[in-house]
Amino acid sequence: MESNQSPVRAPLLYLLPGAVTGLELARCWPQAAGLLMLAAAVGLALLAWRFASHPGFIWHLLFGAAVLMAFWSYAAVRGPRIPTDKELSYPERELELLLQIDRILTPAGDGTGLRATTSVLETPAIGLIRKSDRIYLELPPALADKQFQRSAVLAVKGVVSSLPRNDESRDFDHYLQSMGIYYRLQRTNQARLKEPPKAFFRFCHRINQDLQAILRLESPEETGLQRIYMAMLLGLKSELDPSQKQRYRMSGTMHFFAISGLHIGVIALVIGNGLMLCRIPGLIRPFLGLPLLFLYVEVTGAAPSAMRAFLMTAFFWTSFALRRQRSPFAALIGSALAVLVYDPLQLHSLGFQLSYAVVASILLFGLPLQAAVQAQLQPYRWLPEINWKRHHRAIQWCLHQLSLLFCISLSAWLASAPLTASHYGMLSPGSLLLNMLLVHLAALVIITGVLSMGIGLAGIPLVSAYLNYAAWLVLAAMDGLVAHSTSFEFMSFNCPNFPPLLAYGTLASYLAMLLWIHQDRKRVQGLYLAIPAVTVPLAISLGLILNA
Repeated sequence: MESNQSPVRAPLLYLLPGAVTGLELARCWPQAAGLLMLAAAVGLALLAWRFASHPGFIWHLLFGAAVLMAFWSYAAVRGPRIPTDKELSYPERELELLLQIDRILTPAGDGTGLRATTSVLETPAIGLIRKSDRIYLELPPALADKQFQRSAVLAVKGVVSSLPRNDESRDFDHYLQSMGIYYRLQRTNQARLKEPPKAFFRFCHRINQDLQAILRLESPEETGLQRIYMAMLLGLKSELDPSQKQRYRMSGTMHFFAISGLHIGVIALVIGNGLMLCRIPGLIRPFLGLPLLFLYVEVTGAAPSAMRAFLMTAFFWTSFALRRQRSPFAALIGSALAVLVYDPLQLHSLGFQLSYAVVASILLFGLPLQAAVQAQLQPYRWLPEINWKRHHRAIQWCLHQLSLLFCISLSAWLASAPLTASHYGMLSPGSLLLNMLLVHLAALVIITGVLSMGIGLAGIPLVSAYLNYAAWLVLAAMDGLVAHSTSFEFMSFNCPNFPPLLAYGTLASYLAMLLWIHQDRKRVQGLYLAIPAVTVPLAISLGLILNA
């Protein structure tokens, strides 16, 4: 493949270690003076400029320190207020707050109420809650209104309680704290709409409702496939019933229902091919395709995973159109820094860590491994290709696809296994083979669903219903494979006490070894790739021993 020959050189990679360290220090010591650290960063950068003509150890040290101080100061100023332990220890109390909805986790109108993250616009004169604090909001079905959409301003009265800070926990409260949310507003008895959502978000909500209606055309409700279809195409995990969530979580395939790299990549491919068929020049395609892709991200709720995947696609697609050197790894690093600048708290999000670790592993390990395996899987190497029969080409194509699926699935599992073991207390070794079988089927469902939604919006519901039937047939096969796989004991097992330090140390060592291997192309083509491939299972085995 051409992509596995792309250069790994990424100049922005030199910024990443200092940026990550600075953001982590800002989390540990948020009270540090941001402006003083910014002045120190500027001073260190000027000293580094002094040695720029002859870069050496001193230059690298000064440059890294300048980047660290710059991101530390940026996060100290840009990040949310972190309450003290004393503030978090106060008892719950009833307050009336003016809130703006930032992100909806569970939409209103499905009988379960509204779950959303919000920002405080106005607080009582006396109280620990301050303006610009973020709060997790729970509204019962009786108070949840369909007008409560993103950017809407609500006057809500209810009980405010703090989330206890516990860095060792891996529950929903810990997830909220990773987003800078330390308070919950629940047991609400009053919720009024003060300001309607902005026009763009009303438009996105209306399109989302239209897309849901299109995907429900001729729906086989009794099979449960419609719920899976809605969750996969629009990211509505709330559509899944508990049994469906349980089996997809146990099989390690829940990622198919998060709008992420697979969805954005497949949809970008569909849009790109459509623009190419319309004879749109390559230089113009990103400027037409990316707004459409961004609209899909917003219509589906602008989940952080979707925004990360969009930025990654935007970096790569734009560089391709501008005829710059195509480097998926450079696009990956550029999008990671862009995400961290936009929202420093993303660094502590498990989704951010998994997304970039998995994609980096695929680029640095999966594709080179597939090239090495493919070089050995040549059953007809002594037969000139011009003399190949149809069955020769079919066998060679099958071997290529199987090796590609296995190498990508293996690289994704190696990067994700330590983190899932630490955060979820579960290992799913069976997902390595199951994802090989499902990824093409999931891509086919996404392509079919996107075509159905596009044709439905164009006013041809009959064709949309036909495409929905085709997608449901594929989903039936997917769901059957997942349901059957959960009967095998090796698919997953629990490890509730897997050490987080070992998990992150393993992942950092794994990625560092891959970067070292890629410093010399001879290492990539040799047996060096076996070193990181063996390191991760050994570290996981050690963690399981400690867990026992």
